[in-house]
Amino acid sequence: MNLLKSQHKAFYNTCFFALAIALTSDLFIKGLPEKIFYIVSYVSIIFTVTHVWNNRSQLVDNRPLLWFMISLFLMAAARMIWGICFKHTTYQDIHDNYVTGGKRFLLAAFIIFYFYKARNSLNKTVLTAAIVVILAGLAYTLLLALQAHSLADPRIKLTADAATTASYLTVFVSLTCLYLSFQRFKSTPFSILLFFVILAINITLVILTETRSSVIVAPLMYVLFFFMNYRKINKAILYSCLAIFIAVIIGTPYAIWDRMKDIKSDIDNYHVNNDTSIGARFSIWKSGWHSVNFGIVGQNSDARTEKARSYIVKYEKDNPEAWKNVAYHLHNDMLEVLSIHGILGIIALVAFYLAGIVFSLSKAMRRENGVLFIILPAFLFGLADTVLIQGNTVLLICACLAMMVTAWRGDPK
Repeated sequence: MNLLKSQHKAFYNTCFFALAIALTSDLFIKGLPEKIFYIVSYVSIIFTVTHVWNNRSQLVDNRPLLWFMISLFLMAAARMIWGICFKHTTYQDIHDNYVTGGKRFLLAAFIIFYFYKARNSLNKTVLTAAIVVILAGLAYTLLLALQAHSLADPRIKLTADAATTASYLTVFVSLTCLYLSFQRFKSTPFSILLFFVILAINITLVILTETRSSVIVAPLMYVLFFFMNYRKINKAILYSCLAIFIAVIIGTPYAIWDRMKDIKSDIDNYHVNNDTSIGARFSIWKSGWHSVNFGIVGQNSDARTEKARSYIVKYEKDNPEAWKNVAYHLHNDMLEVLSIHGILGIIALVAFYLAGIVFSLSKAMRRENGVLFIILPAFLFGLADTVLIQGNTVLLICACLAMMVTAWRGDPK
């Protein structure tokens, strides 16, 4: 029995460390993270099936976890059913990304269940090694970003297809590293030092992407995390941290002030000239709402694009930027899902947000998880962009969620 128990711990810690490698390498390597994610998912499926079978006579002991898993199954079902119903499309890349994302949401349900149920098996040494690996990966990513920026690339993209996506990925990985660091070192001075090291790396990466939503949301996430977790610290340290937070909240948007001030001018000139970044987004949102299909499984991207472009030509002065971009997505996750995946899709997405927040704040978690710090920024980023469309982004979010349900409870004494 002891041999089986030790083998189970070895499997769990191996999967945990492997997922940490996948998490951080996803920022600068393609291919490897996907392979690791799938291998960990196969182990998780075996554990989940075995655990459910061995405990089939027991009542559900964690309903928030169950509802969160159901929401992940719904996300998977909505995307995969849509993919089956609308195989033929001009925009094959959009179809394939949604189907791939659906499969990964399905596998994520098993990984999250495994990582949560067996989290008492997490080894301190493995946790420390995972933090070192993720932090080293973030530092290496920053080095690559600085090199790319110095080569006249004003907005870094890393392995993503757009600078905005790159910024979201760095925020998710950094917040996961932050959570793991707090679990390992609690409210110690070293933990606070790590907090600001991670903050500095992440904010620099966000600035290099020049993504407006990230320069606003990312600092707020760190402030929220700090005050939710670092409660019992020296007042002098607390006041110093507050001063740093104020400087970050003000200074981060100022670092890309040219893009920030464009927001006001774009809005003011919208009725005169809507061919701007913000103007195009307004046109996309309005045309996207016009293209919504309220069917159970929605419509294919061809039909959505045709309706949206027709609206843009007729009512939005044939906005060229909006006309081009509406073929890919609608710059809003809920509007995007409603227009493509219909009623089933929007129910699944809302359930994912709500179930994730309820699970993260449930009594069973006792502030020992960071799920909130993946779900909340994903929702906020999704108000001005389409975050959950790419299969790679879904993979990284799912990996982050799995790491966020783990907990090292400290030494037995």
